[in-house]
Amino acid sequence: GASVRAPRPCSSRASRAAPLPGDPAVVLSSLPFATCLSPSLWGSHCNRCFRPGTLRCSGCKAFRYCSRACQRRDWEEAHRHGECKGLAAAVSKGRAEAGVLSDLVLLYR
Repeated sequence: GASVRAPRPCSSRASRAAPLPGDPAVVLSSLPFATCLSPSLWGSHCNRCFRPGTLRCSGCKAFRYCSRACQRRDWEEAHRHGECKGLAAAVSKGRAEAGVLSDLVLLYR
């Protein structure tokens, strides 16, 4: 008869290992389409790599970066395409709720 395998428990070591082709424990494997730092961490963490950061965007004044390199890459990839101006406008109009801001960021990512 047919056999059914129970899913493996998720451990930190197992989650880092690449899935084997045909592994019945893997249903779907996908890279994230977009990432977004929680607005509660914008004042203390890099918006690009999520490490602690102190450099502030001079445009929106909402995002922080750990280095000029991270700031430059974020600017080139997403922040300059309306995200910076959109955040500045949302904050100035009093629409600074976390859900609204993170949705705005995900639109540009």
